[in-house]
Amino acid sequence: MARIDWNGQYKRASIDQLVSHLASNQHRTFDDLLTLVLATADIDDPQHLRKLDDGERKYEEAVAALRRFRTQAEPLRGWRDEREQATRRREQERERNQARRALTEQMSNLRQGFQTLVTLPAQGRGYALEAFLTRLFEAFDIEAKGPFRLEGEQIDGAFTFQGNEFLVEAKWQDPLTRRADLDVFAQKIGRKLDNTLGLFVSVNGYEPTAVAATRGHGEHDPDGRRRSDGGARRTPGAACVVVAQTPARGTHR
Repeated sequence: MARIDWNGQYKRASIDQLVSHLASNQHRTFDDLLTLVLATADIDDPQHLRKLDDGERKYEEAVAALRRFRTQAEPLRGWRDEREQATRRREQERERNQARRALTEQMSNLRQGFQTLVTLPAQGRGYALEAFLTRLFEAFDIEAKGPFRLEGEQIDGAFTFQGNEFLVEAKWQDPLTRRADLDVFAQKIGRKLDNTLGLFVSVNGYEPTAVAATRGHGEHDPDGRRRSDGGARRTPGAACVVVAQTPARGTHR
């Protein structure tokens, strides 16, 4: 570009030098040449030519030349669009693969972290489980926060999912979780806003009567499937509790 004389000759001659340079060095300048070709084809209406001497003739010739040039340039435009789409697809696939690898690594770390929790003294497992659940939610881009106190009540954690606010109760104790524990949690949820739901996680499972008591009131079954009688829909004065449990004792997943 620096070698082209832009001031000491007609613009036509300068442009001729530029195009000749780009065309003879396509191994390095192809994208620049293609951009120039398509930009020229995109010239709308060269009305400024009408202001020149013999402007009407020059205008008509330019319009005809642009029409022919657009016909020749159109395949290049299609080729460029296909190339850009292919580049975007490759980038999107690369990002998906990168995200999958990152998630796989996170899951591996979480799995190892959970196995470490198993070795902790019983008294410390519950607190460690609360922190573990927060990391688990964050791995799936679910906005979560750890334990906190709300209106004098201890909350093990919370997260936002599909526009609903969930409070979390996490238990890791040798006895199976009782119905009374779920009732207390349901009452805690019932005192919150109408769009507040609850997730109760019991590592060692639930007593059969506890699970049976949650059914038929707009809650979830232990396997996470929504019931046909209302699913997770929140009704005034009722608490919705999603019950979750890990594999049976002595099994590892």
